[in-house]
Amino acid sequence: MSEEKKREMYKALGRFLHIEEKPDNTDSGKDKADIERMRREFTASASHELKTPLTTISGYAEMMANGMVKPADMREFSLKIYKESSRMLRLIDDIINLSELDEGAGIENPEKVDLAQIAGEAILVYEKAAKEKGIQIFFSHEPTYIMGDAILIGELVSNLLDNAVKYSGEGGRIRVFVGDTTKGAEISVKDSGIGIPEKDKERIFERFYRVDKSRSKRVGGTGLGLSIVKHICALHSADIRVKSEVGKGSTFYVTFPK
Repeated sequence: MSEEKKREMYKALGRFLHIEEKPDNTDSGKDKADIERMRREFTASASHELKTPLTTISGYAEMMANGMVKPADMREFSLKIYKESSRMLRLIDDIINLSELDEGAGIENPEKVDLAQIAGEAILVYEKAAKEKGIQIFFSHEPTYIMGDAILIGELVSNLLDNAVKYSGEGGRIRVFVGDTTKGAEISVKDSGIGIPEKDKERIFERFYRVDKSRSKRVGGTGLGLSIVKHICALHSADIRVKSEVGKGSTFYVTFPK
């Protein structure tokens, strides 16, 4: 990890864990207790999530350094170290993104954004990963405009697509829709994946919450993607909801106000 990346990570964690309390007579003791509890939970979760890949990397590297790995197995060990370090970097990037979103008071300079164009660009990025799993992506769209931040909207769509590809089985299907509805401009991402149990639907937007922890780590999930999506929706006053059935897939709907 570069020194610059380390500094960014420490700054991000610092901002999240030591946000200055602004004087507010309406703040209750309960609110402050909830904030403190969230900070403690986030610290514990982030530490655990970062420690897991670091422990794996350290273990493999130590075995290689001590000559305990056969030459024929060096490539396999190197790939495991690369995989775990990549996972850790993705996690750090997500922590930095969340920290920046936490600090954002709003979108300073909203611009006219075409949801269909952004969704199309995101689909191009994920087409290769989808094809490797035999997943087909169907895209139904029309020019659909909102006022917002194009980069953040791109991040939102990318996170929804990333989940759809990761949690859909071999030969699955993903359907992306962008268009105007009676409620407002909408984008939806439907997958044919594992689905979400009813008891978990209210918690999937929590930081580090995973429906299937073993599967999530196996496919490289950080547990922060949907939390980032929810933050971006809040900044755009957008509504997000999910429909899902175990074993039949999930559909995420994001609706922007007219």
